[in-house]
Amino acid sequence: GDTTTVDEWAKTWFVTYKSGLRNNTQNAYRNAYNNHILPFIATRKRQEVRPVHVRQVMQAVADQSESLQGKVLVTMRQLFTTARQNGLMQGDPTEGIKITPHARPKKKEYLTLEEQEALMAALESADPRARCFVGLCLYCGLRREEALGLQWGDIQGDKLTVNRAVTFLNNQPDPIQELKSKSAHRTLPV
Repeated sequence: GDTTTVDEWAKTWFVTYKSGLRNNTQNAYRNAYNNHILPFIATRKRQEVRPVHVRQVMQAVADQSESLQGKVLVTMRQLFTTARQNGLMQGDPTEGIKITPHARPKKKEYLTLEEQEALMAALESADPRARCFVGLCLYCGLRREEALGLQWGDIQGDKLTVNRAVTFLNNQPDPIQELKSKSAHRTLPV
């Protein structure tokens, strides 16, 4: 007699299982659900979702990147696995579903020395802060969020320590300034 829809369960699932995650991670789940899952199965009763319905969602994103497909599939898999673990579903409709692999992209190419020089030359007439920001990212290998999180105390002599990352939510800095991973905390020569 359970008539709970996928959308009703998704709201409960998100609050219960995903509320403690970093904002960027929460946004990835929200994006996958709101933009790719919701249009296909949100109004369907949770118990009536079958692999064919999951495949319809995956067919709609088959031409998208493998990364996006993975996020959509992981979101659905977690949504239905937790429902099954809570005794709310008999099976998992995502079982056996896979993403559509694409041709492997070329290995990531870095800017050549000439491209680096051209980039910095293009910023000659720009605001000195912009040139400094791009130089930090380019020459120290910093992510945008890491460069935004730098403070004067992070520079000691000829060493720069990456301690924090600043992301923005609704044009306001996120008070949680955690780095992406433990290995992102590092000391670099300047």
